[in-house]
Amino acid sequence: MQKPNAMKKLILLLFVGAWCVSPTYAQSDAKESPRDFGSNKLLITGHATVTAVMDSGQNNISEANFSAIFLYHLSEKLFLESELEIATGEGSAELGLEHANLVWMFNKNIAFHAGRFVPHFGLYRGRLGEGFINRFPTDPAGFGDGGIGTMEAVGFGFQGGFALGVSKMNYDLWVSDGPHLLTDIANAGQFDYEAYKDNNKNKAVGGRIGFLPFTNSCLELGLSFENTKKTGDLYSPFENVGVRMMAVDFNFYHQVSPLMSTIRLTGEYKKQDVDKFDYPVPYDSTGAIFTFDNSSNAYYVSASIRPSSSENEILRNFEIAYRYSKFTTPKEAPWGTAEPVVRNVVALNYWLKWNCVLKVAFQKETNVADAVYVQMFYGF
Repeated sequence: MQKPNAMKKLILLLFVGAWCVSPTYAQSDAKESPRDFGSNKLLITGHATVTAVMDSGQNNISEANFSAIFLYHLSEKLFLESELEIATGEGSAELGLEHANLVWMFNKNIAFHAGRFVPHFGLYRGRLGEGFINRFPTDPAGFGDGGIGTMEAVGFGFQGGFALGVSKMNYDLWVSDGPHLLTDIANAGQFDYEAYKDNNKNKAVGGRIGFLPFTNSCLELGLSFENTKKTGDLYSPFENVGVRMMAVDFNFYHQVSPLMSTIRLTGEYKKQDVDKFDYPVPYDSTGAIFTFDNSSNAYYVSASIRPSSSENEILRNFEIAYRYSKFTTPKEAPWGTAEPVVRNVVALNYWLKWNCVLKVAFQKETNVADAVYVQMFYGF
């Protein structure tokens, strides 16, 4: 009977020893120090937007959006960013993954990232178009859904910046799955920029270079590009249709003391050229086709002024803004317009807090009823 007791004591001794020694090994490993474990941090931020539209055909609260952004700090050089959005613009609540991006800070000038991300093609998408920076409740013509340029992409890239004397430069370079060519009769020649899965073996290569010439960084000038040699479905007649895009932009933001105001001037021009192709007419037994010069361009300029240095506490929270935009599409395309779409909008904003703004805007657009927009934005 002594052997079983001895065996039990031995097993108990080994268990206690393992329990005591394991933390010692973990703490003594230089690669897994207590400081590394404690560096894991999670921040949940985001924003909510409610928009009402009133024109000759409607008078309702048209859209309520909620976005939650998760920032997870894994170590001094690794973090994860992800955004989930719930939108009601299509008449029902829709949940979407806006981005999920893993970032590795290689050094202070280079960050490598991979996943679903927002490529900075131009300055509007992913930066000036965000609700807390955008002074208007709508997008410029050609810069939103159905416009020009990639919005979300799946792939990898490098971004960062460096000093050039008193000036600075930043960059964002990426390789992604690229846009998907649409070939149905109503949308032939347009692209799906937000697909979650690639439709062929080719990849898009793009980037943006920004230059800030002044010491106070009040002005930024940018040049963007993206080139995709194949956008059609694999092994389809459309596979080799390519697209080339470019954009130039500027952003001026500065406090003007004589006016006791902060002013912002922004603008962007972008162009898209698609390979010419003969699109067959579906369900037509005669073999009919339609072809067109598939080139589009869009631009906008905007200005805003806010008397942020005024001694009047109410006045300094007001801001007035104006934007002009124009979107030119191929006239012969089934989705094209006979004349360019021109969109004018003027907005009066009131900042309740630094992260909460009420926007009231009047918009006039080509062949569309004049509309009044009221939007409340809150960031958290």
